[in-house]
Amino acid sequence: MKPIITLLRKEMLVELRNKGSFYANLIFVLASTYIVSLLIGDGYNLKVWSAIFWVVMMFTSFNITLNNSLKEGRGRLLYQYTLFKPWQYFTAKFLWFSIFITVLNVIGFGIWMVLGVAFQNIGLFFCVLLLNSIVFSSLLALMSFLSAKAGGGFALMSILSLPILIPDLLLVAKLSTFVLDGFAYAVYSKYFIALGMLSVISLTLGLVLFPYLWRE
Repeated sequence: MKPIITLLRKEMLVELRNKGSFYANLIFVLASTYIVSLLIGDGYNLKVWSAIFWVVMMFTSFNITLNNSLKEGRGRLLYQYTLFKPWQYFTAKFLWFSIFITVLNVIGFGIWMVLGVAFQNIGLFFCVLLLNSIVFSSLLALMSFLSAKAGGGFALMSILSLPILIPDLLLVAKLSTFVLDGFAYAVYSKYFIALGMLSVISLTLGLVLFPYLWRE
C-alpha cells in the first residue's frame, strides 16, 4: 500500500507544480458545455444531453490520461521500473485518473445544473459518474501508456480506445437518461448492474495486461 500512496503523492505534487493540465481540461469542459448549450438552446431532451455529455467527458478523459503518460519519459519509467511492481504503478495511475476524471465529470454536470437543466435522481447519477470513471480510468490508463510508448500520441490512442469505449458510451448514455428522467429503478437496474460489471472487468483487464506492457 505504501508504494501506491508514494506514487499518488508524486502525481499530486507534479500536478500542483504544473497546473496547466487541470486548467486546460477545465477550460475544455467549460467551453464545450457552454457552446453546446448555446447551440441546442431549449430544444434539448435528456437523451441528446446524455450523449453530448458523455462524448465531451470521454475526450476530456483522453486528454487527462494521454498528457499524463507523455510526461513519463523513458528515463523516469526505467527508474520507476526498479522501484515499483507493475500492479502498484497501474493501481496508482488508475486511482489518480479516477479522481481527476470524477472531479471534472462532477464540474461538467454542475455547469448544466447552473444553466438551468432540470434533473432527477441526482444522487444516483453520481454513482453512475463514479462507475464510469472507473471504466474510463482503467481502460485509458492502459491505452495511454501503450500509445505513449509507441509514440503515436492522440491519434493512436483514439484508434485503440474508441472501439473499446463505444459499448460503454452506449450503455452509460442510456442509463443516464433513465436515471435523470426519474424512471423507476426496476426499469434500468439491468443497465446499472451491467455498468458495475463493466467497471470490474475493465479494472481486472488493466491489472492483468499492464505487467506485459511494463516489461517491454
